[in-house]
Formats: sequence, C-alpha cells, structure tokens
Amino acid sequence: MPSPKNKKQRISCTNDETAAEAPPSFTSLSTDILAHIFGHLPLEEIMRSRRVCKKTIDAAKETAVPLGESNVRDDYFKLDSIGKYNALLVMAETLPGLRQISIESQSYDSLYKNKDGKFKYNDGKNPDAKEVTRTADYITLDIVDALSKYPNLHALNIDRAPFNGQYPSLFSFSRLEKLSIICSKIKFDLEMLAQLPSLKDFQSEFGVTGSLKSLSVCKNTLETIVIGDGDVPISGNFMELANFPRLKKLDLWRAKEISGNLCDIDVDNENHFPMLESLRLPSQVIGGLWYEVMRVADAKQLIKDLTPLRRKRPELFQDRHQYWKLSQTSPDVVNPNPDAWDFGDQYRTFGFYFVQDGSCLGWRWEEKYDYTPDHPFEVHWLDPVSDEVASKWVPSGLGRFFKGYYEPPPYNVLSRLARNYVPCAEELEIWENL
Repeated sequence: MPSPKNKKQRISCTNDETAAEAPPSFTSLSTDILAHIFGHLPLEEIMRSRRVCKKTIDAAKETAVPLGESNVRDDYFKLDSIGKYNALLVMAETLPGLRQISIESQSYDSLYKNKDGKFKYNDGKNPDAKEVTRTADYITLDIVDALSKYPNLHALNIDRAPFNGQYPSLFSFSRLEKLSIICSKIKFDLEMLAQLPSLKDFQSEFGVTGSLKSLSVCKNTLETIVIGDGDVPISGNFMELANFPRLKKLDLWRAKEISGNLCDIDVDNENHFPMLESLRLPSQVIGGLWYEVMRVADAKQLIKDLTPLRRKRPELFQDRHQYWKLSQTSPDVVNPNPDAWDFGDQYRTFGFYFVQDGSCLGWRWEEKYDYTPDHPFEVHWLDPVSDEVASKWVPSGLGRFFKGYYEPPPYNVLSRLARNYVPCAEELEIWENL
C-alpha cells in the first residue's frame, strides 16, 4: 500500500554531520584559545580558572595577564607578606605572564594575624647603616631574584616597602611601561632610567635623586612624569623636558629645586611640549603654582607676560590650584606702622588667576581662606565683554566684601572695610561651625 503523500519523510544524518552542527565544548578548545580567553579575565579569576584541569594549567602558563586601564592598585599583584612572596616565586612557573606587581609595606594581617614575623628585602648597595642595624633580626627576602623571573613586567609600584639602599639590577625591565616609587629608604637615581627603554609613566614622591637631564634617555617614550624631592632635591630646569614629543602630564610641584620661567614656553615653537595637557610647577619657578610677587604691579606684569601662553595653551592652566600670590610682606598691603601688630597680617593671603567666560579672557584677585569662601575682587577683562557677561562676575553673596575693588587695597582701606563689614547669616553659620 503506497504511503500517504502528506506523510513527512524521516531525514537521517551521519554522526559526522551531527558533530559538525553541535556547539564546541570546553574540552575541544585549544590551549591557545583558552590562554586568549584568560587574557581578558582579572588576575584572581585566572588563578581560580587554572585549577580546573591540566589544559587550563597549561593555558595559564601562556596567558598574558591583562593590564589595568588605570593606576588602580587592584589590578596589581600586591606583595605585602611572606605568603605573597612565596606565591610570587611559584607563579613564575604557573603564571609567568604576570605583568603588574605592587611591592608594599608589610600588611597588618601578615604581621599580627598570620604572625609571619617582620621581614625586609635584601639590602642594596650603600644601605643606611642605622636601618641595617634596626632590621638585623628581620627575615630577609631576595626581591631582586623574585622579580627577575618576570622579564615581561609592564608595571611596577613600590609603596613604602622595606627596601634599604640602591638596587640597579631591580630596574632592568626592557618592557616596563609604568614605574611608581613612594619609598624613602630606596635610593633611585634618575640615571637608572637608562635600563627602562619602554617607560611611559614615571612617578615618584620621594626617594629619587639626580637631574632632569637624566630623563632624556626616555625622551621618546615618556608620557607622564610626576616627581617630588627626596633627601637630595632633584635639580634642573623644567624646560629641559620641552622637547619630549609624547609628554602629556608633567608634575614637578613637590620638587623644590627645579628652576625656570613659565614664560620660556614659546607659543610659536611647535617643539615646546607639543603634547602636554597637564602642567604643575613648583612655586620657585616663575609662574609656577603659588609663585609669589612682591608688589601689585608685579602681578600685572606677570599676567601680561603669561597672557599669550594662556590664550594659545589654555590646557596648561586648568589645575584647580593654579593661582599666584602676593607676598604677605608686600608693602602694598602690610601695616605701615612697624610698632603695630595685626593678628590677621600673618594669615592674610591674596591670590590672582585667569578667568574665562566663553571666548573672553580676564583675571582677578581674591583673598584666600582655608575654611570659608574666598573673597573675590572685580575682574580685569582683557577682552571686550557685554554687560551681561560682566554682571555675572560682580562679587555678590558670600564674596561681596571687595565689590567695587579691582586689587588688594592699602592697609588702612582694608582695615576700614573689615570694621564696617557686616557678614550675612550664611557666613556667620559657617564661622560658628568651624
């Protein structure tokens, strides 16, 4: 009997066809593919995943641990205990692709909960004798040997770790891109940067010595430079870094022996800090943060000298602390009577800075306070402005003290203003809550 025409025919397929249509299983992934997948996971996830089977163990060995998108220390392997040090030695075999390490002071848990005992890293060259004596009974760990097992290291942070002396061989990583040193006991001379040909980001608050000229060995790679003084101040003129083609951030604010003049940046010279986006210079540099002038007239001259640079490179003046000061001993504002004493004299600070409204540039004075709103003066506009724009910048509210004044007045006028000033309720509330 013939089969009905509307009956569906059963379709058969071979085992090979079924296998081709089935989704790939975990076991079918190659070691290379697993290593690529691991390369998108955080460090802790990679360490957990490698425990699954032999294939994941092999994949972890080939994994390049991903670099963090920022300087967040959570992206680093934190070395702050003897246990972490031992783990670092083991990981040289199991996870050699580790590329970010943060060497820090001994953790509370290591010292008091785990009772590891106090430890230090092996002394370097020319160690401090008193520190050697103080730490003579500490457990000594060979940090140079441990780090040498990670030749592909990209980022190294040293934060108050138990170092003592100079460690030339510790800083010889050809692929290191980020180096941060916050450690007073380590002796790092800027000449040692010659061993770091790929360095992009160098930051040190203290513990570093040398001259800015030594940074030239990384001239073509450095993008960020943040340097503060150690026991021996860093020397040099900040303009020695002007021809660094990739430099985006320069912060020398805590380097108190750096010299120079902000006006030396030639607005018409394309080779003067061509990529710089952020600049902080110490107060002894003319035009640096909190640079002091002696007379009100000196402030006007400084503004005149800096105006071309401010117009063409406004990004160099965006720091919220960027203002300059009138000396507290300026004859323009101090009490002319040498026998008189005013409690406010030693605390009174007048600052001045650029302001901008749209395309209109100006500058103004301000009396600075630590805990209450600052008192602004009227704006000196360098460009023509409409009445609407000008009215927005007239001192009012909490800052109405100097309404009608464009610069710090003589001492007798300032005293009269202070005597006659009636603070508003909001100001009184702020003062009462200090």
